[in-house]
Amino acid sequence: MKDTILTSGIVTTAGTDLMETSRQAEIVTILRALGGFVISKTNCPKFSLDIQTFNDILPPTQNPYAPELTSGGSSGGSAVSVAMGFDTFSVGTDLNGSLRIPATFCHVCSIKPTEDLLPVDGVLPPLKPVDVKRYNLTVGFLARRASDLSYIMESVLEYLMVKQEKKSGVPTIGITPFFEGVQTDDRIILNIRNLREFLELNYKVSDINPAFDLKKLTRVQGVLANSYIHLDHEYLDHVNPNLLSSSEDVEWAVEEKRIVRKMVDDIFQTIDYWILPVTPTLPFPHNLNHAPILINGEYVNYWKGTLPYCTPFSVSGHPVVTLPMTLIDGIPFGVQIVGRYGRDLELLEFAKILDDKLDNKQFPTIFNEIFSEY
Repeated sequence: MKDTILTSGIVTTAGTDLMETSRQAEIVTILRALGGFVISKTNCPKFSLDIQTFNDILPPTQNPYAPELTSGGSSGGSAVSVAMGFDTFSVGTDLNGSLRIPATFCHVCSIKPTEDLLPVDGVLPPLKPVDVKRYNLTVGFLARRASDLSYIMESVLEYLMVKQEKKSGVPTIGITPFFEGVQTDDRIILNIRNLREFLELNYKVSDINPAFDLKKLTRVQGVLANSYIHLDHEYLDHVNPNLLSSSEDVEWAVEEKRIVRKMVDDIFQTIDYWILPVTPTLPFPHNLNHAPILINGEYVNYWKGTLPYCTPFSVSGHPVVTLPMTLIDGIPFGVQIVGRYGRDLELLEFAKILDDKLDNKQFPTIFNEIFSEY
């Protein structure tokens, strides 16, 4: 369990000196009812507010393929735990890439479910119980294989008595190697184009060039997140309580969210699944000061170099499976596969098929290297 998911009887710190043991998140209750048990809490940035995994309590979580590189975040500890084989699956959260980025950086699978499909009660932030809607926040899972994600999602949805449609037949795949105007690592673009050629052997493939206004989407995401994150301002020394979003701002952002969801739904009128990058960059060196990131020889703003491909689907709420593709010069590379809204199990069926076909089963060697002398 990511250390922002409350677990009764096990300390939750959320990357701070918080020691919460009395409450339990609803997702923990569900998994325990299904026969699961929590074997550990996994490291995260302070209250999950970063896309790397570091805090004032523990050292930065290292990438299992190259310890000098970041594991991503904010569910970085969960991704590393899965990559190293410490557990069958881990539970994390995603507000804007917090499942998807560590999954692709650590060469594992993840699912960010359709928004509101799984309960987020007892998931931080905020710490205090609130009755405000926490837009864009989802709880999801990480595992080495898509088949493991499918197993746990089917079990949880059956427990919740949720039924979903599954489309049959040969699907049409949409491909986006890069967004116009987003500086994206050339190696990522090349490998997605290679994936396109591979998919054309068995599927109909279409190029998708969305007209997202990324600047506006970033503001929408910020307004919705600030509408509840800043309720924890007394625990977050770098947060200004005056930034709490106004009701007018939230109303505007919710309308924009509706527009973006329809825009993505319209794209799914012609395709069944949509493949695109997770981030513009491969895993990068630990960067605790949020310095610009080097991409194709140019320095790019930290947030613009990490979030542009995640934000549209954080706002739209569509389900996303992150699937490892290959290692590029020994460094993990994966993609987002976006599915139709409310069709998570259908998306996972396709992800399982593609996962089986890919040469993506390279697991970390660091564990063997560390203990080789024993």
